[in-house]
Amino acid sequence: MNKSEKIDIIKQNIDILHEVKIKRSKIDSEDLNVIPLAVGQNLVLLQDLYDFDLDGYTIVRIKDITSVVITKSQQFSQRILKEEGILDQIRKPFINSLDNWRNVLNELSIQNKNIIVECEDMESSKFFIGKIIAIDKKYLYLLYFNGAGEWDKEPTEILLKDITSLSFDSKYINVISKYLRPCIESDNNMKKHLNVKDVKED
Repeated sequence: MNKSEKIDIIKQNIDILHEVKIKRSKIDSEDLNVIPLAVGQNLVLLQDLYDFDLDGYTIVRIKDITSVVITKSQQFSQRILKEEGILDQIRKPFINSLDNWRNVLNELSIQNKNIIVECEDMESSKFFIGKIIAIDKKYLYLLYFNGAGEWDKEPTEILLKDITSLSFDSKYINVISKYLRPCIESDNNMKKHLNVKDVKED
């Protein structure tokens, strides 16, 4: 399935808010059962589902998608989502551009969203959760927090080109974020320490 075919199928199902199965067989053995909400030049915004409930949003790279299909399970699930009024609850988050990670991260930083970032690979995947501190031309600087609600003292550098997926506004992220301990340093102090600035796409 080439890029044009993938985008066409995604766009068709954005218009009707239909659940699809997205396969990314080169980087992840698990399929994504999602509702596509928007597509850009390189990224696609997806509504996550969990047991027929809306559970936040995920953004993935189009180049990692190997196929987009609708199975009998998706067709049956779609009927349930419609009859239960769940489709009527879907709200597209404000993301101005899905052309690259820098644009997306700048938007989410302005909205003060805690996020999950993954750098996926069939052999070794990396998972990060935390607060966006800064973005430059090559890196995301993310202040990580652990399962005990404790923040790292310094941000983690993540290469933008290695990011394969980004999630936000899931129940897990939103609930745990309410109970996090305060950051030791302010955002401005962090950025000064890093000596980097937010850089938007030209």
